[in-house]
Amino acid sequence: MPLVHNNAGDDKDLRHLINNSTPKISKQDLYKLNWNEKNKMFFKKVRNIIKKSEIVDHHSTSDSLDCDSTSTNKFRRISAGIYFYSAYFDTRNETANIRMVAAISKEINKVYLNATLSCVFNTTDDGENSSVTSVVYSPLQSYEMCENHKRLFGGWMFSCQVPKNLKSKPSKIQLKFSDFDNFTKSTFKDICITSHHKNVKRRKLNFGVCVPPLYGEVKAKSLIEFIEFNRILGAEIFILYIDISIDNLSMEVRSVIHYYERQNVIISHPWRLPFTSESIWYHGQSLAINDCLYRNMDDFKYLVFIDLDEFIIPQNELITWTDVINRVKDNDPEMFRQSIGMSFKSTFFSKEFSRHVFSNEMSMTMRTNRTRNFSFRRNKVLVQPEKIFELGIHHVSKPLHERDSQNIINIPTSVAHIHHYRSCVNEFGIHCKVRIEDYTVPYKYGQQIIDNYLKIVFDITP
Repeated sequence: MPLVHNNAGDDKDLRHLINNSTPKISKQDLYKLNWNEKNKMFFKKVRNIIKKSEIVDHHSTSDSLDCDSTSTNKFRRISAGIYFYSAYFDTRNETANIRMVAAISKEINKVYLNATLSCVFNTTDDGENSSVTSVVYSPLQSYEMCENHKRLFGGWMFSCQVPKNLKSKPSKIQLKFSDFDNFTKSTFKDICITSHHKNVKRRKLNFGVCVPPLYGEVKAKSLIEFIEFNRILGAEIFILYIDISIDNLSMEVRSVIHYYERQNVIISHPWRLPFTSESIWYHGQSLAINDCLYRNMDDFKYLVFIDLDEFIIPQNELITWTDVINRVKDNDPEMFRQSIGMSFKSTFFSKEFSRHVFSNEMSMTMRTNRTRNFSFRRNKVLVQPEKIFELGIHHVSKPLHERDSQNIINIPTSVAHIHHYRSCVNEFGIHCKVRIEDYTVPYKYGQQIIDNYLKIVFDITP
């Protein structure tokens, strides 16, 4: 399997760079690199920001972008095996940072990334009689996402510190990639900063729903059911990543997406991986999840991360997600105040369990037979996005502040849990033959879901 499509030579070049990295970097005095014997790696001695007064290298090459509010993200090739997708202006700490989402080949190590990549800023210092413009290089700090599962490509987060004397928030960030064989030769590429302030077109909403890349067989009926039921539960905006690497969405599904886009209910983003989907875990799900987190951080109090066949269902007299949050808050106000998110266990409603459904209009949510047990692994989360640094598929991987690492509330299944409408798998505590009847959804929501569904179908159908 080639490392990068349509670039057969990249694979060889990348291995050459990595395999020959140690002898080439012996010029650490020239490049101001220092060897850390304990960690077996080179590092740069910097304070926070490294200022350079030199003019940009004559041997450098650039790849510039025009960025505005309508710019669409796509993966940008920085070098062999290095692709950056998006960048965000993050002011949650005392020092502002640019956070970047990227896909990196597993054959590239942190030594190589830290030695070759940096952010470039043009800053202005106001003197008594004139202003002096300086070129500032800020080193990148690399962080590998938690669920790469040893695939050829994995998700990474990169951060670089923003100079304090930067006059305005940039609309794009320039990445400098230094040639590992010749550090005086560099390539400069722009990455658009797609969200660096709150969306002023609307108030801060309560609940946004992030859906990972859509691929495989997606039915229009199921998509409408997913949208309308979650709107009843409290969802206001749905952020969808549409895999356009293969033409897998029917005209009916596209019509549904376009309808909801016109209603300002769906925001869709094209998702085209620069390598085969098999080269990364679940079509780059971790990348899309964390891009959605940072992209919508300032627009929602809470973000929910679920698939099209998953629903967070309040139990007993509770109806909406707001009811669930209020119950948790009333039970323990101090725990709620310190929390950064909530985790929900899941149970399976498989179509193989029973042919009987409450209504044939619906394809999923009217099933009434489920597993008695709950999975201890297939959890999904609802989070306060401003308190999260990295999100896993089933958990919060890294909070913004380490002191909050234990502040995830595990919601009792008697308060709310995930209804997962998929084929049952005997794993993680689930026993497919041990089942019970559960009429929560059809009794509490059934008629409203059906009414809303039929209205949408009537509106969409010519």
